[in-house]
Amino acid sequence: MATPKMEETNPLGRQLSAANEEAWLSLGRIAEMMGDDENTLLAYEKVLSHNRLNATALFAIGCCYEKVEDYTKAADCFRGLVSLNEQNSDAWGHLGYCCLMMNDLTSAHTAYQYAMYNNPMSQKDPNMWYGIGQLYERLGSLEHAQESFEAVLRFEPNFNMALEVKFRLGIIAKQRGDYDGALERLKSVLHDVQANVQTTEMASDIWTQIGHVYELKDEIQLAKSSYLKVAELNPSNAKPLQQLGWLCLKHSEHPPAIEFLKKAVSIDPQDGKGWYLLGRCYMAVQEFEEAYDSYKHAVTTDSQNPNVWCSLGVLFYQLNQHLDALDAYSRAININPNICEVWYNVGTLYDTCNQTSDARDAYQKAAELGADAQFIRERLELLRVRETGQSTIGMAGANSAPGPSEPPTTSPMPTFSSRPTAETQYQAQQQGTPSQGGAGPQPNGAPPASQGVPMAHMLRGGNPGDVPMSMGSAPTSNAMSASGPETSSAMPRGMPAPPQRLAGLNPKNLGGPGGVPQGGRRDRFPIPMSDPKHQHPSLQPPPGRR
Repeated sequence: MATPKMEETNPLGRQLSAANEEAWLSLGRIAEMMGDDENTLLAYEKVLSHNRLNATALFAIGCCYEKVEDYTKAADCFRGLVSLNEQNSDAWGHLGYCCLMMNDLTSAHTAYQYAMYNNPMSQKDPNMWYGIGQLYERLGSLEHAQESFEAVLRFEPNFNMALEVKFRLGIIAKQRGDYDGALERLKSVLHDVQANVQTTEMASDIWTQIGHVYELKDEIQLAKSSYLKVAELNPSNAKPLQQLGWLCLKHSEHPPAIEFLKKAVSIDPQDGKGWYLLGRCYMAVQEFEEAYDSYKHAVTTDSQNPNVWCSLGVLFYQLNQHLDALDAYSRAININPNICEVWYNVGTLYDTCNQTSDARDAYQKAAELGADAQFIRERLELLRVRETGQSTIGMAGANSAPGPSEPPTTSPMPTFSSRPTAETQYQAQQQGTPSQGGAGPQPNGAPPASQGVPMAHMLRGGNPGDVPMSMGSAPTSNAMSASGPETSSAMPRGMPAPPQRLAGLNPKNLGGPGGVPQGGRRDRFPIPMSDPKHQHPSLQPPPGRR
């Protein structure tokens, strides 16, 4: 049987415990006034050891944890407070902010409602409106977010986060399509930041947003100038240079794009995005050896990026290395089976090798995932007519198979929705939905290919640089009907395997003696992981493989 504590049975013990509680409470207040967070936390925890229901200590400890961004522990303290007193609006307000930081938006909304309901005076609290503004911004309710942030400045013009509030108002104006208003707000914040000699971090964020607004206004030179400012402020950061290279690539300005991206990879050679974009630039100007070397580095540093494998497949296709192209496409599908460009390219490859049934299946899968429906319909009709032995004279694309399609690229910069803070972390991979329809495959600005091999083109409607990379979802069933053996059956353990239902290529259709493509350069352009100088990272085997 547990022995009761002395203070529970002895009046003198209770008095002593109460005295200790008051002493530690005083020490905690002194440490708090001195800004000594460590001793503040220690003192108030001692208070709770004597009285676990001491509201002053619970609130102070919650604020300490909130200050060091330990929002889980802070929220526990504030929940304890509101369970003791549901009318504690301060605790509800802090709980709302902690839930917001933990991305529990529903609980944050409820907590802010209780805070304002229990204390009408809190409706003029700038801290409360700052949190509510962030909540609305995260929920995508931009009009309410703008009203909330404007309320912060209305109630407290000298609010300690006033620059951040003005910055967010500029971003919201951009998101609502008010580009001139966004520029006015952002430049005003930039002036205040420079006048107050703030750190370069916020100035960089502002220049980044200004550049993006100019980009949205299609004022490309002003956008470049803004991104160059970011690069000047961050000479050891590769992202601004990647952004400049991506922007130049997007507008077919390949020489400056290559220069920017070469500088980027020299600053951060472990960032696969820079190598991938550099490879895309070299492909656009048909410098295949440089493109291959860039893609090889991209595979080494970012092996789980399906777009890299898709682009490698396009490179191999251009060089008539059809087996290697199929291998690269299959690896892209293994990582993400829901990218329409990859399935379209598989269809193009089978089409080139006269494997009509497999080509038809792949084209249909591409159409399901968002490839240009009109173009796919025309190609499928051509294949159907060809299978029946009828004449295809006069039909679109009757004389040759179409060229492959490159996947869309995305901006290398961190999220353009808001400046990354404790509550908005940069996501390396962006989710997106493919554009539907369009006017058929359009040129991407690349020069015509040599040796009769079609260059890569754009498969989706719109500008290829405007469509985010689609990371897709879980694999779907019946992705493709099988009509041949798997490729790369002797793949090293731990490497991404081809999809189980992906058909193989018939060597008789590859155009050269013994199945080797004419004009191929397999000795010079092997699959990257077979290069002893650049070993492919070890990957976990897919489910079911042993």
